[in-house]
Amino acid sequence: GFMRPDLDALDVIAEGNLYWVGNSWNSHVQDKMTRALDDYFRAGMTREQLAQRLAEDFAGASPMGTGYWEMLADHTATKTREMGRVTGYERAAVEYVQVRAHLDEHTTQQCRSMHGRVIPVSKLSQQRDDYLAAIKTRDLVSAKEVWVMHRDASALAGIKTGDLP
Repeated sequence: GFMRPDLDALDVIAEGNLYWVGNSWNSHVQDKMTRALDDYFRAGMTREQLAQRLAEDFAGASPMGTGYWEMLADHTATKTREMGRVTGYERAAVEYVQVRAHLDEHTTQQCRSMHGRVIPVSKLSQQRDDYLAAIKTRDLVSAKEVWVMHRDASALAGIKTGDLP
């Protein structure tokens, strides 16, 4: 129901994740992002409230404007929620999912490239597990190999679904 904590997303937060602000991803950034996202998923904050929280929590850490904080809030909340959803798919014995992006002027090339693709849940589970394992050991290279970052997203358009990382 509405206003209930997203327990699967909270489990992902508890596992650990890779968060960055500007060009930084250190324990200070990780701790603040973890607390903000935990509050977001527990309290039912809006994306706008999360963006405002990030702008306040990281005031002075990055000279970015409102658009940056909105993008960061959307990206981190969506990524965390989607990794949590994989657990729900596993519990429900779902075998395949179709990626459905919200297409508007804010949609990234990465999301546009993934929109409409049908992907086995087993592949999503493996990607999530490999990503979280890399993050636990602070292995940024391995994390980027299994989870395509924004700057590498244009390459997704030319990759067949079965060949996705």
